Amino acid sequence: MTNCAFNKNGDKFITGSYDQTCIIWDTDSGEILQKLKGHKNVVYSISFNLPYADKVGTGSFDQTAKLWNVEDGKCLTTFRGHNAEIVCLAFDPNSTQMVTGSMDKTAILWNLETEQKLFGITSHEGEVISISFNSDGDKILTGSFDKTAKVWDALNGEEICSLEEHEGELSACQFNFAGTMVVTSSIDKTCKLWDLRNPSKSLKTFYGHNDEIMDVCFNLAGTKIASGSSDNTAKIYDVKTLTTEFTCTGHSKEISRVMFDSRGLNLLTGSSDATCRLWDVETGNCKQILDGHKEDIFSCAFNYDGDTIITASKDNTCKIWSTKNKNKDKEDKKEEIEKLNEEKNKKGKKGKIQKNYKNNKIHKDDEDNKYFDEDEYYEGKKNINLHDVKWDIPPDKYKNYNNITNYDYNYGYNNLEEELLQEAIKLSLKEK
Repeated sequence: MTNCAFNKNGDKFITGSYDQTCIIWDTDSGEILQKLKGHKNVVYSISFNLPYADKVGTGSFDQTAKLWNVEDGKCLTTFRGHNAEIVCLAFDPNSTQMVTGSMDKTAILWNLETEQKLFGITSHEGEVISISFNSDGDKILTGSFDKTAKVWDALNGEEICSLEEHEGELSACQFNFAGTMVVTSSIDKTCKLWDLRNPSKSLKTFYGHNDEIMDVCFNLAGTKIASGSSDNTAKIYDVKTLTTEFTCTGHSKEISRVMFDSRGLNLLTGSSDATCRLWDVETGNCKQILDGHKEDIFSCAFNYDGDTIITASKDNTCKIWSTKNKNKDKEDKKEEIEKLNEEKNKKGKKGKIQKNYKNNKIHKDDEDNKYFDEDEYYEGKKNINLHDVKWDIPPDKYKNYNNITNYDYNYGYNNLEEELLQEAIKLSLKEK
């Protein structure tokens, strides 16, 4: 397998392969949902059109890119225009455009609605191996074997700036989420941070690796950077202080992939030693080794919640890993119920909450035999549906809540304020 990626919800993921296909998988069951066939060579670059995830884009060594429908697996469009292998692609945030990068030293922006080429990027002197949009979708970042990264206007294809300091081929580059900075990595053993407001000189060059840097990334907040190297280590850098915080050691072969989870608490590394490792960003310590593949890890990814990981390997398998401790989750739920019962008793309420583990939202109070969504109430959620509750709230309690004037006895109030909610439950459970 060549690459893997989650959709936004994390209930599906995709893998590309040397068998010339891309497969859409169900995360929970591990079953194949769709097998996307049509390419005539290796499927190397793959992506969902996030956040919608109703389409998949694939780039192949057959020099074409394809757009697929996730629901039925049908090929919607084939894009032709490159003269060599396509090795990277990205969707814009609105899912109306897709950009592809190729070993022919060019990138092409495609209109997904008209299925036409909008413009080509042709000024790189080496292969284009990394490509992405900024979060606004108005800029494109390309990284090349010509030792440069370039930022382009996504509206007209004009070059905005060229980031030129590396002494070797680039291996990766990425915008921060705000789109104000770029990080680049190179086989020259360095990674560089660039402020796009002054792109003529890098803001910081990070040294310390003893071999080629294979991958680099920001965390979602843009406060940390991670790099993975052929020296078998990963490093974590602080963007504010421009310092190296930790060197993560433990892999026995090169690290080819690095990725933060969405909360920025964990770093995931994939290595040629056939393992992935999970690192604590606050300490730099290894928290877990994902050991089970027989050959190199080519790709790895977190789901958005950060509690599920997928790994794709040269051994032609993809594995699904959970960072959840199911036994601990069950104990936490039991502890939560005990606390809720204790709170109810302190308030003079009779009966006990009965947890239905099939549906965590149904509760019953023995006092008046009424069901209500106490779980969501105690978690402080605002959009709560309480069934068969007596809503005899005095007018002075809700006179300031303009959005709560009518009560639907089938669906309850929406966007109920916390004070009113507490009063409602209190009165509805009050002994008569």
